[in-house]
Amino acid sequence: MIAEAVPYEDFWFHDGPWTEEDYLRIPPGGPKIELVDGRLVVSPAPRQAHQRLMRRLANLLEAQAPDDLAVEVELNVRIGPEKILIPDVVATYEQGDDVLVHHPAEILLVVEVLSPSNKGQDWVYKNHLYSVARIPWYLLVEVDENDERPTLILQRLGSGHYNEVARATCGETLQLPDPFGEVDPADLLKRRP
Repeated sequence: MIAEAVPYEDFWFHDGPWTEEDYLRIPPGGPKIELVDGRLVVSPAPRQAHQRLMRRLANLLEAQAPDDLAVEVELNVRIGPEKILIPDVVATYEQGDDVLVHHPAEILLVVEVLSPSNKGQDWVYKNHLYSVARIPWYLLVEVDENDERPTLILQRLGSGHYNEVARATCGETLQLPDPFGEVDPADLLKRRP
């Protein structure tokens, strides 16, 4: 379903809870906006270091992915009724330029790059929402205060919640879920792999 967008300055004037239909009318190109239980969660564009890490990780994953698995940054993912989140990186079997909102049953992995402003939200709240949606794998990218040494934390869904299965810092390798291979967090610091 593609809803007709309203002018950017007009969409903020909204009465009552937001529906998915209302949400999908928001024009593209503004801040990151997610829908949670009738509320909009608005985030400013992330810092350049955050964007660079998510883009480089998406590139590394895409290079290892088979043709039937798309790896993209910031896709709409329907987590439940009136809940659409936008993970930093998504590996999905649901492909096509016409897919506006992706279904969690078609998603293998979601990735969130932790920032000082979203660390608690991604560790606790999004962790819970992704587990309720039954997304099999959740990868967190945690960086030190200088954005210099990323740590990758891989979690697998089991018994209704995520359990950490592997962690790697720069110079170590992290075995990703099939069909992906290994990644060294130091590779995220390189301009080209």
